[in-house]
Amino acid sequence: YCVGQPSNTEPQLAPLWQQFTAARFIPDPPLYAYSPDYAPFVSEMARILGKRVGVGVHPISPLTLGGEEFELALRLMDEGTLESTGTAGMPVMGVTAPLDWVAGWAQAVAEAVGAAVALEALGAKRVSTFAALYAADMRTGGLVFASPEHVLLTLTEAKVNREVLGNLRRPAKALYTTAKTPSAQAAAEKTAHTVVALLAGYRHLGSIGIMAVDEVFSPQQVFIDLDIVGHAWRIVRGMDANHAQGDVVALVREGVSQVEHFLAAPTTLARFRDFYWSPSLFDRQPTAAWLANPTDVLDAAWARGRELIDGYTYELDADRQRAFRKVIDDARRHFCP
Repeated sequence: YCVGQPSNTEPQLAPLWQQFTAARFIPDPPLYAYSPDYAPFVSEMARILGKRVGVGVHPISPLTLGGEEFELALRLMDEGTLESTGTAGMPVMGVTAPLDWVAGWAQAVAEAVGAAVALEALGAKRVSTFAALYAADMRTGGLVFASPEHVLLTLTEAKVNREVLGNLRRPAKALYTTAKTPSAQAAAEKTAHTVVALLAGYRHLGSIGIMAVDEVFSPQQVFIDLDIVGHAWRIVRGMDANHAQGDVVALVREGVSQVEHFLAAPTTLARFRDFYWSPSLFDRQPTAAWLANPTDVLDAAWARGRELIDGYTYELDADRQRAFRKVIDDARRHFCP
């Protein structure tokens, strides 16, 4: 989805302004119709950009094919504007799925595959499927991302989708968190989940900057997440045991010959950039240096964001912006007579 749904317009039009903002500033924006009512307007936006619309269909757990996403897929198929469809259930253990590891995954696979088979039988093309199983906080009944149980589900999710459904390049939800703002909770949840996802074999991590499950986007968190991923990947990459090939005594003598340090040793100069990972945001300076000029990580992240915004140049051409505005004007007459 595009981030940032505006609140300074009619609620019915906010999803379309969200699409407009994405198209205005992103060279290849995602377009999503949300519900059948928006289908003709988003289809026209897609035509303006030379794109077609894809739909994600999430069956209603347990084992029910229906709802607005399904109706939307049927609507776009009838219009001939459906590019692709993805199916994935969202069963929640102990809430809309059994609180049983095997039975829960069996339901998750059945929902995803069953929806895909039904859509293909109805004429959908380019249908992909993905099985997912979710965790809840039983005190609230709400969906929880990055809890210990959700992390374990991510491990199993990788195996189920590789071995049962043949999905090899699915992005991991590793950078999700239930925290609402950049915080200690967000850092702990995102880091733990990222390390586990990488160890589980994922190499494509999604949801950068996303907070509160998937309800909030934080520009600050984007830069924190980049350092989290770099930190985690360095751990997962491990050590190269082959570094010790050759004369170990000679390697030690390199440093001794440099007045008892190894900073200028040939081995150090050849290897330090690969061996040591350096964060772009996280602070590692000595305490005394930091006290002389204290810098908050969140402030530094905001500064980094402003630098990128100030240097950003892409904007959709004026003719297509006007065409998008006309689509929204048509939607206003439809939704807000």
